Formats: sequence, structure tokens, C-alpha cells
Amino acid sequence: MKKIFFILSLLVLCVQFSAVAQKSRVGFFAGPVFSDLRGTVNNKKIEGDTKPVFAAGFVVDAPINNHFSFQPALSYVQKGTITQKPLGPTKKDRISTELRYTDLTLNFLYNTNAAKGNFFIGAGPYVGFNLPSRFLTKSPGDLISETDITFGNTIAETYRGIDFGANALMGYRLNGGFFVSANYSLGLRNLIPEGSLSTGDTKNTYIGVSIG
Repeated sequence: MKKIFFILSLLVLCVQFSAVAQKSRVGFFAGPVFSDLRGTVNNKKIEGDTKPVFAAGFVVDAPINNHFSFQPALSYVQKGTITQKPLGPTKKDRISTELRYTDLTLNFLYNTNAAKGNFFIGAGPYVGFNLPSRFLTKSPGDLISETDITFGNTIAETYRGIDFGANALMGYRLNGGFFVSANYSLGLRNLIPEGSLSTGDTKNTYIGVSIG
């Protein structure tokens, strides 16, 4: 409940910021995400496949001067990876790690502000707050099972609950407000809890495409 209240408070702050920021633009965006987990678990490199998922959110673009702007965004983002667990010479379990977050991203953009449209490029930090997540296992014969992912920093938890990292993006916006952008998100926090039965260094990463 506290987490939901905190996320709603961030949304209210973004709305209030847009109201007081002169000439700010407010909008929504959505698009596909191609995510993966990188690093090691128990001294083995994560051999995961890119997982096509989804992101959507609310964004404010507040001009600082003629070419620079501050762009906070609050978004729902799916992350994770797909791995294979051999069951024999020809059979495998397909395990989808389905991590879900509310990400707060704070980007600073450079804008060309041309007469007919605007190319922009920027970067900034992000922090992600975990939402209910799961492992989805598909076995031979189309048998499907689900296991909840637990978050925290104790030996019993699967992953740490807070994710953070850096984000970079570029795109093009028409004068009417419609935009298309691509971004790369690089997780910097090791998601494996201290003292966990698993050891290693596992982090989120993804490439996203958005329209808004």
C-alpha cells in the first residue's frame, strides 16, 4: 500500500510540475521493449534470450532555454529475459522471467527546434519500483506453471526490489506534439540480494521504442 501511495505521489508531482513550468508539454507514450538480464548467477553467465515486452507512461517536457529541456517520465515497464532449462537430449523448459516496474526517469534533452519539427537527444538516471512479477515456465506438451517472484534484501528473496540505472534516448517530435523515440536503459544495481542462496551480479537492460 505504501508503494502504491508513493507511485501516485510521483504522478501528482509530475502533473504539478507541468502546471508551473512555463511552456511545458505534457503527454503519454507507449511502445515495445526488448529486455534482457545481463551478468552471472552462481558463477555462470546468464544465457538469456531477448524478451519482447511493453512499456507505457506519462511524460512532461519542460524547456530550460532555447535548446535544452528537462523531461521527467513515469512509466510502467516490463523487463526480464527468457532462458532454457534442458530436460534431456531434445526437451527443454522455457522459463520467462517477467519483471515489472514503475520507472521514474529524469532525462535532460538537447532539442534542435527546427521550423517543421524537432530532433532531440538526451540522457538521465532512472529508478524503478517493483510491481508483482513472476516466473512463467512452459514445459514440453504446452504445460504452463507460474511462480511468484519475491523482492527484498534477505536470503529468502529472489531479487532486490529497487532497480536503478541510466537511460539514453533520441527521437523526433512534430510541432503538433506527436513524437517517435528510441531509448536504451542500462541497469546499474545488482538485483541479487546480499546473503542470497544465489550469488553473482545480475542487472536489467533493455531497448525501447515509443510513440506519443
